[in-house]
Amino acid sequence: VLFWTASLFGQRERVASADMLKLFAASLLAIVFNQGCFIFGVGLSSPVDASVITTSMPLLAMVFAALYLKEPVSAGAGGALLLILGGHAAEAGRGGGNSYVWGDLLVLLAQCSYALYIVLFKNFVNRYSPVTIMKWMFTYAFVCVLPFSFGGAAATDWPALGGGAIGAIAFIVAGGTFLSYMLVVVGQKRLRPTVAGMYN
Repeated sequence: VLFWTASLFGQRERVASADMLKLFAASLLAIVFNQGCFIFGVGLSSPVDASVITTSMPLLAMVFAALYLKEPVSAGAGGALLLILGGHAAEAGRGGGNSYVWGDLLVLLAQCSYALYIVLFKNFVNRYSPVTIMKWMFTYAFVCVLPFSFGGAAATDWPALGGGAIGAIAFIVAGGTFLSYMLVVVGQKRLRPTVAGMYN
């Protein structure tokens, strides 16, 4: 709703039919698979594992960019690799074991999904404004996720949540989603996929 509202105040853009299919694919990678796998994965993983695996996204983006866009592999990958290996060493020392393997795999799949998005759609996002891209991507994601989330949303006693909880949800929707995704697309237009991935 926020992206569609914002689109009323900007230049109206007509999206080509072929590009609508690309926006659907982009929404699957950047929102549906990325957020869906991450949310389920975090519930099955440990906070340390999930945090460490999340740091692998720039490294994955660099590998995908090297394979698909023929971009050079930079020395900056060493920092991400050290962070990943160091985090796993800390988790092993804590005695975490392998009980979180399914959660870890889902979190890793979420990172792979987003890394693929920023590489495959690097040039595509330059065709339209961030508002146009996001309004269609979130519309497609809404349609894809609705069958899985409608029951939980309908069963929630919204008035019983209180002002603090509603305010927190509003902040996540307006700040953590609307504003951050707009800025991600702006960055994606101007930066290499590896660099954009580092700030994700």
